[in-house]
Amino acid sequence: MDVNTVVQRRDEHIFTRLDDELLALDPHRACCYALGGAAPRVWELISSPTPIGTMRDTLMAEYDVDEATCLADLLALVDQLGAAGLVEVTG
Repeated sequence: MDVNTVVQRRDEHIFTRLDDELLALDPHRACCYALGGAAPRVWELISSPTPIGTMRDTLMAEYDVDEATCLADLLALVDQLGAAGLVEVTG
């Protein structure tokens, strides 16, 4: 994955906010995932296909984080979301 990789959340999942977290439910696996920190914002950003570079730029503008840390954390999050089957990754 790199800044040109495009990510979009899968529509078949149910999600809701609970305080500062986002709960994502996978009805096919009967799993619930709690997303905290900046992850709920990432989830909002990937409601439509979005390049990782665009997400990085948005998060850097909204949070006090340097580019290298932001990109590394974002790539790790997308990898985890992909492994859980919550997102589609292309490119």
